[in-house]
Amino acid sequence: MKIKIKRKKTIAEAAKKPEDIPQGYLITMKTEGSEWARWDIVKGNERYYEKAFSPDATYGHIDIGKVDPDRYGSCLNAWMVRMSDAAKGFGPMLYDIAMEYATESGSGLIADRGGVTTAAQKVWEKYLKRDDVEAVQLDDCQQSDIDALNKMYKKPSTGIIQKLEEEGKLIRV
Repeated sequence: MKIKIKRKKTIAEAAKKPEDIPQGYLITMKTEGSEWARWDIVKGNERYYEKAFSPDATYGHIDIGKVDPDRYGSCLNAWMVRMSDAAKGFGPMLYDIAMEYATESGSGLIADRGGVTTAAQKVWEKYLKRDDVEAVQLDDCQQSDIDALNKMYKKPSTGIIQKLEEEGKLIRV
């Protein structure tokens, strides 16, 4: 019992929140119509977003796009994570931002149908257990052997994107 409590505490401490974004960093958000969106945690000021794809400048990123129904099935018209990478603890925050965006856009977020890393799989497994996230079974989508990856996740808006913009921590490019 004590081990489980300690483990839960460690997990909670590891997940970062917007206030944990390091001094001098911000999140850039780039969208392309209603088909693609990307968030980067980058070092610099508002003009720095031009270098957001530089490996030495990026603290984390997530890239999502609408699912190709001809390739994977209709997947409830979801957004799919195409790639993500982040400094320790910042991945779940970026996933939360992307999930809120996907939900506000009328559907939800799913794992990459081509495969996920072990770290990403753990993020999806945590979403399956969270009270603030709705998991919807994907019966009309390419399936995985892992239950948590066979769901679309919806997260009602907590205003995280708006809050980040108001605080000057999120810049739309």
